[in-house]
Amino acid sequence: MKATRTSANNLEATTKSRGSSWVAAIVLLLSVACGAADVRPEKPEPRVEKTAVQLRIAGVPSDGIICFEMKLNSVVAKAADGTTTTLVSNPIRVEVMHWAGDNETVAVTKLRRGRYTQIAIAATGARMTYLNAVTNLLVTKQLSKSYNTTIQFNPALTVGATPVVLNLQISPTNIVNTLGMGNSGIRNTGEMFRVKATQVSTLGLQKPETGRVDRIVGSVTNISSGSLTLTDGQTGSGLTFTADHNTRFYNASLSTLQGLIVAVRGRSAKDGSLVATDVEALESHSGAVMEGVVSGYIPNSNVVTLASQDGSGDGMKSSIIGSGVSVDPSNNPNFVVDTHDMDMTGLESLQFDINSLVLGQHVQVQSMRAIQRDSNGNAALVVPETVKLEPQTLTGTVANYQSGNTPGTFTFDLVFATDASMNVLNPFFYTMHVYQQRGADLQKLSAAISDGATVRVWGLVFYSPLPQGSSVKPSIKATGERAVRLLGHRQNEPAFIMVAGRISSNQ
Repeated sequence: MKATRTSANNLEATTKSRGSSWVAAIVLLLSVACGAADVRPEKPEPRVEKTAVQLRIAGVPSDGIICFEMKLNSVVAKAADGTTTTLVSNPIRVEVMHWAGDNETVAVTKLRRGRYTQIAIAATGARMTYLNAVTNLLVTKQLSKSYNTTIQFNPALTVGATPVVLNLQISPTNIVNTLGMGNSGIRNTGEMFRVKATQVSTLGLQKPETGRVDRIVGSVTNISSGSLTLTDGQTGSGLTFTADHNTRFYNASLSTLQGLIVAVRGRSAKDGSLVATDVEALESHSGAVMEGVVSGYIPNSNVVTLASQDGSGDGMKSSIIGSGVSVDPSNNPNFVVDTHDMDMTGLESLQFDINSLVLGQHVQVQSMRAIQRDSNGNAALVVPETVKLEPQTLTGTVANYQSGNTPGTFTFDLVFATDASMNVLNPFFYTMHVYQQRGADLQKLSAAISDGATVRVWGLVFYSPLPQGSSVKPSIKATGERAVRLLGHRQNEPAFIMVAGRISSNQ
């Protein structure tokens, strides 16, 4: 048998060969491992949490201005890290005097959580309407100036998990010289806007500043099994409301709302979305709803002039806002009172009808017909089936503050400034007798208001005999057809009376 021998050279060669194979294998494994690392998914970016934010527009009462409209072009929030979020991207037209002492939601969007240092606002096309004290005619003035304002949050606004309400307050009085309206009257534009931020309340009853949604009027443009989308008549903003088992419907159901003009009240959910609590169908899509202040009478007729502040429906145009609209009551409309959020205990006898419709009252007129052309010289004509008395805000100085007949109630006289619209509308009318009910919401005020205080009162204005059993004898009363005189004190004669829903300091 022939033995096989391996030489030293062959052994060395074999060892080298095996060593090379091992090295190659290690290199291959490393390359595979590195290749696997190269294709491994990148670590995802941390999720950016966002929180709902509601932008609301509020009006600050003005003694001399009846209507103030402007185009809000953009509203942009800037965070501490420099990032920005657009809250209003498409221009919207807003009229703020019918929101005086109140506010309305115009947009619901989201902000990244974090700290925000400022809000930038751009607006143009301001237009105001006031009553000429000599001619008693409405005068509309276009203001061509642009308003670009940056408001600093001091301290910075912290947006966390709780939804936020941004209340943008517009104050025409701070930029318009109401004395001598003949000139442009522009003052400090930097004082026109103020922004107040609050968190949505999730406990107890919400207030307007903490999430409650007061009356919004517009057309229903979409419905689903659990929601409706409302397009605001004046701003054109689209707002979606959830309808749940607690939502109350009047004159319609959710399934029949498409195209109707409705009034919606609501609240804010925990996530900041809007929930409808009350939905009232007002008119069909071929009808119209108009809102404003009664500012005059058409001679030799029962037709009144309404200084238009808001409107929806067939024939409504933006040019009508701020103009006079003839309201013809020839169809014997129903006269009703919007007592929502109003304590009327003991005041149920107060009257509102064709004979107690007077200059200065804030009303809404509803018509099943479209807005028509007018032959009386006004911008339009409305023939209503319903005239509804709506709350309004008046400012003045408190006098004769005293306890009422019922514990927890008070009465006082609200004395107007000489250039107040109410005083101009009714030359002898310089005071309003106010009933402060137990249910009145006092904002930044103690329960006992002192004489001499300047206040804003949001409530219903009546021209009516005093409530039954009232011992109050105001010094101002009205006699004759729609005329005010400083005469008489008899309880069965009409007087100007205001039922207060909210009273706040005039600041």
